[in-house]
Amino acid sequence: MIRKLFGETEEEQFRYLQKRLIALGIGIVIFLIGFLLSEIGISFGSVIGRLGTGICVIVLLIFGWAVMRGLFGFATAGALFSNNFVIGIVIFVLFLTIGYFAGFFVACIGLCRYLALLKKRKGSC
Repeated sequence: MIRKLFGETEEEQFRYLQKRLIALGIGIVIFLIGFLLSEIGISFGSVIGRLGTGICVIVLLIFGWAVMRGLFGFATAGALFSNNFVIGIVIFVLFLTIGYFAGFFVACIGLCRYLALLKKRKGSC
């Protein structure tokens, strides 16, 4: 399962996870800075918090996209709208919602895998 989600070799998995987890970490840090600024009373803190939340949601959707592609069998969003536009919109909203939650689960697995790969690299040096 790990190979299907993150790549065949350990080096591929490390590179794949490193990019995405750094982006997720940046989103979390921006969210926390925005939260702290809004709690202090600075007005644009909520805007910064929403920006951080948006980054996190996008990264989680990227994590979940592989799962959704495997579950539903289509790789592009355009394939959803090919038959009926209204049904396509409903399926697209469900696709995004399920993809977000699947991305959260896959990101947790990915973080554990990344830490294991990091530990293995430190041990071999």
